[in-house]
Amino acid sequence: MTAVTVTTTVPLKGKIEDNSASYESTSAHIIEETEYVKKIRTTLEKIRNQIFKDEVRHNSTNHKQDAKHCRHVQNGFDSEVDPSCCSLDLLLERIKGKDLQLLEMNKENEVLKIKVNTLEKEQKLKQHVENLNQIAEKLEERHNQITELENLVQRMEQEKRTLLEKKLSLENKLLHLKSSATYAKSCQDLQKEISLLQEQISHLQFVIHSQHQSLRSVIQEMEGLKNNLKEQDKRIEDLKEKVNILEAQ
Repeated sequence: MTAVTVTTTVPLKGKIEDNSASYESTSAHIIEETEYVKKIRTTLEKIRNQIFKDEVRHNSTNHKQDAKHCRHVQNGFDSEVDPSCCSLDLLLERIKGKDLQLLEMNKENEVLKIKVNTLEKEQKLKQHVENLNQIAEKLEERHNQITELENLVQRMEQEKRTLLEKKLSLENKLLHLKSSATYAKSCQDLQKEISLLQEQISHLQFVIHSQHQSLRSVIQEMEGLKNNLKEQDKRIEDLKEKVNILEAQ
């Protein structure tokens, strides 16, 4: 019987991949063994039906022969008692033997059913482990994506603060220069630079807002993956329990 070992702690990818490898090595064997068991069950059913038909036909022939012979004895055609008239006990013994054979075949059939069910549960368990690995990989990707987005937003926020400080400094300088008419050209240059800074700040603010939306979307997707991971983990535990019960039978 195939041993089942599954680590359900998540999202530790290494442990989950070890569990997946133990099932991948037996996948072909499980499928081949399942087909073999199904063929055996079909053959046993055919044999059982044939035995039943042969026994019915044999019993019918014996009863006709016994009845005919006993009538001959009663009518005086035979002066001695033929032992075949007393073959009922032998017939019953034969029927009893066939019944025992059928009983043994039924037991073997039940064992095969349990084995098939176990193999099916193990296949489902293997599939859920593969699903678990895929979800764990997606979670790791989303985690890395969230980290990158957070770092990007932090850099943008820092750049925005730097631009705002520079803009404020230029605005203060512009106020100081406006008090003197001799610096009209410098004031125009400062105003252009301030306008350019404002455009950069506005664009940066828009990008930051978009990145925040992307970050929220990834976080929501990650939460959904975590819930899916918990669901797959529960299914694996249920299947492990069912497999253990079937193996104990």
